Amino acid sequence: MKGPLKKLNSAILKLKSRAFFNLPASKKEIANFEKNINFSLTNDLREFYSSYNGGFFADSLWNITDIQDKEKYNLIKWNSNHFLKLTEIIEHFENIETLLEIEMGENRNIKYFPFLQTKDQELFVIRFSLNDNNNSVHKLVRQTPSHYWNLINDNFEHFLNNYVEKFGNILPY
Repeated sequence: MKGPLKKLNSAILKLKSRAFFNLPASKKEIANFEKNINFSLTNDLREFYSSYNGGFFADSLWNITDIQDKEKYNLIKWNSNHFLKLTEIIEHFENIETLLEIEMGENRNIKYFPFLQTKDQELFVIRFSLNDNNNSVHKLVRQTPSHYWNLINDNFEHFLNNYVEKFGNILPY
């Protein structure tokens, strides 16, 4: 995971004013988060959130005046592919858990972890299976069963690499 984070750090320095990545989550924040969702983060996610508690690259369509306007931050974030902060994940996680309980029942061996919201207001999730090491990234397709959710990348590390290489301009399909 060192490679993608190193690339992310370089991209943040390169894009400066277009990079809006949050300070790291503390070990205590991560532990409380894991306790709250009753789920342990994988090493790559823990490393990411220990480096940045969410964030994004502003879309290149925004001009420097807009980017520097603090009052437009939420609008820019809303219209960018942004990694969710730990506090933002909890609500989405609970909604997905409820959806999956309806779909699969209480006894299931798969969890979906939301980590990114696209500029089209879709969620990207990581699929965790308790039976294998499948940690693939999917686009959650609302109001459809999880087996219809689109595969985006094989794992979070590949996804982050893609996100950084394209400066956040990933396609949500």
